[in-house]
Amino acid sequence: MDAYLYPNNDGTYLLDFHHDTDASHEGVFFKHRHTDFNNGRFAFYDENDICEANVKKGIVHELTDHFEYFA
Repeated sequence: MDAYLYPNNDGTYLLDFHHDTDASHEGVFFKHRHTDFNNGRFAFYDENDICEANVKKGIVHELTDHFEYFA
């Protein structure tokens, strides 16, 4: 499903499904099965690369440490 990341003051990012101009990243959220929380993966474009970040309870803790680049 379409999702957006919004930066927090502590350096983390909040996952949300509503877009506005404050969103820093736009992408697709893949929720893990069998969970009541927003746990999963967030895939997005970073320039020309497709990247993924871990999401735990709706938060991406360190976006730059969780990049996985695909060829």
